[in-house]
Amino acid sequence: MQRTKKIFLTIVVGSLRRGGAEIQLNEILPGLDKEKYHIEVVLISTRGELADSLEKNGVKIINPWFDTKAKPLNILSRLFRFFIIIPQLFIYFITNRPDIVHFYLPQSYCLAMPIVIITGIHNIVMSRLSLNNYKDSRKWMWQFEKVLHFFVKKVVVNSEFIKKQMIKDEAINQEKVMRIYSGIKLDGFDLDRKQELREKLGLNSEQLILVMVANLIPYKGHADLISALGLISDEMPKDWKMIFIGRDDGIKTALIDQTKKYNISENCEFLHPKGDITDYYAIADIGILSSHEEGFSIAILEGMRAALPMVVTNVGGNSESVLDGKTGFVVPAQDCQKISEAILKLCLDKELRQSMGQSANQRVKDNFSIESCINEHHVLYSNLI
Repeated sequence: MQRTKKIFLTIVVGSLRRGGAEIQLNEILPGLDKEKYHIEVVLISTRGELADSLEKNGVKIINPWFDTKAKPLNILSRLFRFFIIIPQLFIYFITNRPDIVHFYLPQSYCLAMPIVIITGIHNIVMSRLSLNNYKDSRKWMWQFEKVLHFFVKKVVVNSEFIKKQMIKDEAINQEKVMRIYSGIKLDGFDLDRKQELREKLGLNSEQLILVMVANLIPYKGHADLISALGLISDEMPKDWKMIFIGRDDGIKTALIDQTKKYNISENCEFLHPKGDITDYYAIADIGILSSHEEGFSIAILEGMRAALPMVVTNVGGNSESVLDGKTGFVVPAQDCQKISEAILKLCLDKELRQSMGQSANQRVKDNFSIESCINEHHVLYSNLI
């Protein structure tokens, strides 16, 4: 009996540093049937901490010839990288000729897509996992990406909000746009470890703990959250703690200064993510995401999986995951007063926290499993071939 030829799938992404899109790739790719797929990931800028995990799961990583080491580049370094990566990409695609090329995030799409077109590869997929706000300060990108959109077979989005943006703002035929919600693993997470983990971390079993998982970037709204907490600090339960988990992209010092301004520095802790951060969800009572823009947040799903009521801002797909008044609260972005009111309501009502948390946990199980996400990607790729 003749064996079916494997689908050669190449993913192109800037790096495998920890972020929403990268974490999702780290879950999806190992889940695709190894008997049906040969998968390679081509990196544009730097390797990142998630690359080792993918390699251990049988995914081949193509490292950039010029690794930026995740450091900011001056104009000369940018030009050098550009002239190094272009021949690397051209040689890769002309030599390997994958069956499907799937681009993640704008950097890879704008830089590598023209090369894929030139080399005559036709099964091209692009994932848009964020709002198109990033193009507002780069007007040329609107027209450039519209040209690229013409050549893609499918555009994958992770929320209905982004789907509407792609069709309305970027004039993509709705038949090309496929919505696949992000997903997370449901097994292996123990909801009963809170007491054990709190003792391990030296935290009081009765202490009220809030958590926000987001890299320290201005648009994630950490400053709004700190201001909101400052408004209600006198009404909060004794010894409450706010834990911020995320990579510092340059604003941590300013945020710490802000906590001192509101006299809540003793209640706030900033931690760099290391390894599996699900333990921090497990010890928490309330999850928060105060971002100004969002595609469809994995952090929200992880909080809901931990049976946390979530306070999130009404941007992107946040209201598609959190049902306002049922699994948490959806509040206006950058509205510190509304953010503080939602947080305080949960802080002062344990029964409400628990009931919303249980509803959140059930909603994730019903709608946002990683198995469903993987299966939809398999259907996408199979239909292309």
